[in-house]
Amino acid sequence: MGVRLFVMTKPREPLPSRYLLLRRCDEDHHCSEASRQAQPAARRQQGPRPLRQRVRLTTRPVTKVPGWARDFKDGFYARMFQRHAHPFSAWSRLLGAPLLLVPLWTRRWWLYVPIGAWLAVNPVITPPAYDTSSFATRAILGEESWTRDPTSEPKVLALASLASASLVGAMVAAYQHRRAGAIAGTGVFMALTLWEWKLWAGRFTRETSRTAA
Repeated sequence: MGVRLFVMTKPREPLPSRYLLLRRCDEDHHCSEASRQAQPAARRQQGPRPLRQRVRLTTRPVTKVPGWARDFKDGFYARMFQRHAHPFSAWSRLLGAPLLLVPLWTRRWWLYVPIGAWLAVNPVITPPAYDTSSFATRAILGEESWTRDPTSEPKVLALASLASASLVGAMVAAYQHRRAGAIAGTGVFMALTLWEWKLWAGRFTRETSRTAA
């Protein structure tokens, strides 16, 4: 009569995801050697991941914030930017900026209702972006990182201020029915915004390069 021997073993726990390891390293400002070695294994085990898990946009916490605020930033705020990073959402929002001048020119103030509704839903109506080959996608994801620490890049902060001022100037010119001023102000706003996009895209590329290293 044979004897069967059963050996009770502790179930093997799955390795933590590379995203969680990177997040822990970011929050603690250091990363243990064991965590670094576990990252490639965790990546092979879990396979492809959504963009939010593949890329850690924030490299370091700016200040200590309450748990509910951190969950909001890392939850709704990040998901909104992931959808807004879709090329259609990014480009349509930028090209739709001149719509703000229409009610001022025509004196039809009710037009601000549909324009405001469009600008409000624009960042969330598109599906999340999973491909970073588009320039607009890289720019918006870089913007998400920059908005968490605007003082980290004073040049972008200065460009944002100038772009806002030029748009206000264009709106004033539209109210006064000065066609040349409205067109020039809008053109300067869009040119400065595209310059911001270029800097944000560069920021995203630098951060993803550090993450992959």
